[in-house]
Amino acid sequence: MDHRLERQTQQGRASTRSETLTPVLIPTIDKVDAFATPVVDSSNLSPTRQGDNMDSSHTPDTSDEDVPKEHKTIVFLPPPQYPAIQFDIAGHATWGDNAYSLIPQTQNLVEAIRLRRHDQDRLLRQRILTVENSSVWFGMRLPAGVKQRDFLAAPKPSVNRARRQVVAIDCEMVGVNAGKPGENWERSELGQICAVDVLTGEILVNMLVLPAERVINWRKRFSGLSYPAMIQADKEGRLLRGWKAARTKLCSYIDTNTIIIGHSVENDLHMLRLAHSNIVDTSIQTAEAVFGDKLSFDRIWSLKDLAKALPKINIQNSRQGHDCVEDTLATREVALWAICYPEQLAAWAAQMRIDLKKKRMELEKKLKEQAKKRAAEKRMLEEAAMQQVDSTMSQLVLA
Repeated sequence: MDHRLERQTQQGRASTRSETLTPVLIPTIDKVDAFATPVVDSSNLSPTRQGDNMDSSHTPDTSDEDVPKEHKTIVFLPPPQYPAIQFDIAGHATWGDNAYSLIPQTQNLVEAIRLRRHDQDRLLRQRILTVENSSVWFGMRLPAGVKQRDFLAAPKPSVNRARRQVVAIDCEMVGVNAGKPGENWERSELGQICAVDVLTGEILVNMLVLPAERVINWRKRFSGLSYPAMIQADKEGRLLRGWKAARTKLCSYIDTNTIIIGHSVENDLHMLRLAHSNIVDTSIQTAEAVFGDKLSFDRIWSLKDLAKALPKINIQNSRQGHDCVEDTLATREVALWAICYPEQLAAWAAQMRIDLKKKRMELEKKLKEQAKKRAAEKRMLEEAAMQQVDSTMSQLVLA
């Protein structure tokens, strides 16, 4: 690491420790972010569980699984129904090669988004930590290095601070040193955070994040991040030091009433260690349109596929990795499109059901053919074995 950047990082950590911070209710933690609200009561913790960290790898991306899982019948339930709400698109703003909708700030739009928030059962199934489900946090399986005791909620609403009503977020991750070389040598940590005001399209946050741990894999193909990018961001004043600083930055724009929109947003919230209840996840929003309110979905669609199929925008085409702002704007656009065009969303969902049924039939046919082939091979082996036995017996008789 550049010595100047390393010294600044150490100074940043020292200054963070010297800030006036709010005490938290967990005995093992005595300092938290200035903006954030502690949410876990120590009565929920037992001495044997306070240090627990139920690790898991990053949630596997099932978005490109075109074939449903074997031995599982696809069940389609009725999709959620929402009242029709009218609002107009006032124009478009551009980022890169794409245009994104600008919508006048109307209470109709806010109400439409509010109606699409996911209930506590759904959030719990997606491993999204909230104030309401804090009693079962320590039964949740979280990514490696992410500890339940580090999670905080956004600030409570205050007349002294104006907060955004709806914010879209996206994060990029890098791989950091997780210990000795081996199976768990690398784990994910926050490398970039972007946030956009959904109602205005304003880019609120676009900053790189330097992890406290040593980065051993920049994952540039996906994250677009690199060591030189960190150096440049530091020169431009766009570098945050650690996930706590990133969470504090985001919390300067939101409170507990803010609706956060994301795509597979549990991954972003885990890296931010942010507990939040008002969530609209475009991966859930679109999967529910196809499968209905099921306990789990046979498939979710990638942001790239949804952006191309629904609002007709192309993203993630650069060989330099993902553009975090582009992904955030695309998430916003998919969410707004699904609200603005419910009939087109229903038509897309109907086509997806047809495609999934077709792929299921193709898979079942393929499995039957494979089973038939294996049975034929087994019979041939058995016949060959019997012939060998007969031949051996004949030789013994002749002898």
